[in-house]
Formats: sequence, structure tokens, C-alpha cells
Amino acid sequence: MSGIALLPGGFKPPTLGHFSLARDLATNSFDLAKVDGERLDVAEKPEDIKVDKVLVLIGVKERNGITSKESKRIWDIYKKHLPSNVEIIETGTNPMNYSKDSVVKKNPDTQYYAIVGLRSSEDLPDLGRATTYTNYPNVEVLPVLGKYTEVRASSLRDAILNGNEKEIKKFLPQELSDKE
Repeated sequence: MSGIALLPGGFKPPTLGHFSLARDLATNSFDLAKVDGERLDVAEKPEDIKVDKVLVLIGVKERNGITSKESKRIWDIYKKHLPSNVEIIETGTNPMNYSKDSVVKKNPDTQYYAIVGLRSSEDLPDLGRATTYTNYPNVEVLPVLGKYTEVRASSLRDAILNGNEKEIKKFLPQELSDKE
């Protein structure tokens, strides 16, 4: 079934992992995650799951001085290297609440996929939070296996705070120019 992927998050700042997840969703080249206790594996993806569009929903909460406006500016740079079916939205609120109240409820005839990126067992609580979509028949939660298990926004923030340019680059998409 074709649908729109909802990718809510803080993205303070957006990393290579976030970029990769948005790109893979937009090109339908993502792997679903199979959760077996604390272990993650690749699940077989049903042929009828197809993402037509990706909505990246940026949360309002500031982290280490990084604001949603700064996150949006970074996503706008990333957007130059992403497929045209990726839309970046600064929500001004909690991104999951925004996705439900301002997107899903207003479009009951549209199929949505609530995306939960899972890099490791540390991310399993995120899957639990996605159960808030169970009251919406037009939303299916998709656990998607992340490709960059060591890439975390908190580690990138630490590298930024320490001024470690070499370390910072490890967390950014290779597609970016030096200027970007």
C-alpha cells in the first residue's frame, strides 16, 4: 500500500543517520527491523509497502543550544541532496503530536507510515512511544533498521561543543561540500 512516511524527531542536529533514513525512505530502499527481544534483525518487507513521500517533522525542544530553526536550516542544506519527495517541516511543538493532530487526523483517507528508526536495542523505547498511533486506522508503525549504529545526535553535539571538526565530519553526509 502506498503511503506517506512520518519521520518525527528532535534532529538537534540532523546527522548522517537521519539523512540516510530520509533518503532510504524516499527511494524505498529501507530495511524493516525485526525485533527479537533485545536483538534487531532485517525483516522481510511486504511488497505492498511503498513510500510516496517523506515528512521530516522537526520538534521544538532545544538541545545544547541547538534550536529547531537551526535544525531546519541544516535539513534545508541536506534537502539539496535528497529526493524531491522529502518535505521538511518545523512543527513548533512535539513532532509526534503534530503528526497526529495536524497531519493524520486531517487526512483520514490517506495512508501513513509512522517511522521508528532503530539502530540498536537502545532505541527500543522509541518503538514503544509509537504505539500512540494505534488509535489511527490510517497509520501503520514501521520499525526501520538504521544503517549507522554509532551515529547519534548527542555525540555530534559533543563534537560540536568540543570544536572537533574531524569528529564532526564523521556524523555528516559525505554528499555535502566543504562549504555546506
